[in-house]
Amino acid sequence: MFNTIITTVKTLLRRPSTWVWGALFPIALSTMFMFMFANLSSDGTVDPVPVAVVADEAWDASTFKDVAASLAKAGDDQLLDVSEYEDLAAARKALKAGEVAGIYTVDAAGTPRLTLLSSYDSSRASTVLTDRSILETVASSYTQNAELMSQIAQDNPAALADPEAVARALSLEAEPAA
Repeated sequence: MFNTIITTVKTLLRRPSTWVWGALFPIALSTMFMFMFANLSSDGTVDPVPVAVVADEAWDASTFKDVAASLAKAGDDQLLDVSEYEDLAAARKALKAGEVAGIYTVDAAGTPRLTLLSSYDSSRASTVLTDRSILETVASSYTQNAELMSQIAQDNPAALADPEAVARALSLEAEPAA
């Protein structure tokens, strides 16, 4: 019995597939996971994303300014670190210098626009991608919610009188099945 086990182990160790799938693949996979998840913080919080805003008349008149300000309030759930610039040229200079991850501008209709660098530092790739994702999500969520509220106001203006209905419409949580 013991001789059979020894012979089987020796035979298996002579096969290249045993070494690849039994030793090399798990090492390669664990190394890849280590690099993928190395930047996750242990406390589960996200560092505020530095973002520039062009503080012009359109920005001051926009409700997106209030959204950005609420996301920039200091606290445990601070998502943005907003820096105001007087014009787009100064904001682009800060973006190219790496001081901010993106630039928010607001057009005359009040729609936010996001400007990002087309290239980025590969040594900070995961941080840059996370920052981009957060900035894009903030702008797109605001735009979708604004369109939703506009559509509700056109279709059923009385629905806006119920704050709970508005909160449910803007909520990301699914409603329980009846």
